[in-house]
Amino acid sequence: MRRKLRTAIAKPKLTQKRNLRAAVHRHRTFTKQGFLERSFTLAFRGLVYPQIWEDPAVDLEALQIMPGSHVVTIASGGCNVLSYLTADPGHITAVDLNAAHIALIRLKLCAARHLPDHETFFGFFGHANEEGNVAAYKRYVQPHLDA
Repeated sequence: MRRKLRTAIAKPKLTQKRNLRAAVHRHRTFTKQGFLERSFTLAFRGLVYPQIWEDPAVDLEALQIMPGSHVVTIASGGCNVLSYLTADPGHITAVDLNAAHIALIRLKLCAARHLPDHETFFGFFGHANEEGNVAAYKRYVQPHLDA
């Protein structure tokens, strides 16, 4: 399973702010639509994917992911990416406008590859305040993180 934890995660080439602007600001600034778009970004600039409602089990059934498939998905918190790995795709490309989501899925994949067991992984993400997490991070995860 560890060798199956491969993924190509697209790093944002533009800053998060520029990515959001490019995605949301489609109309000229001094038009009604342009004003509404900019008002939206101002009002919600701190909220990017505050909640998700996807059900990866339904996704797996609907997408019919098979061994060798190439899946493209939004990184979000990484749960869907990890769920899709259970279908043994050949490749997963996870993209996101929020650089923190990319960093989180990279952390989760690195932890899945290098933490010694499920219990340690669950403690690391499920009980963040556990005393041993810092030591586990430094010993097993940190040396394998990319820049």
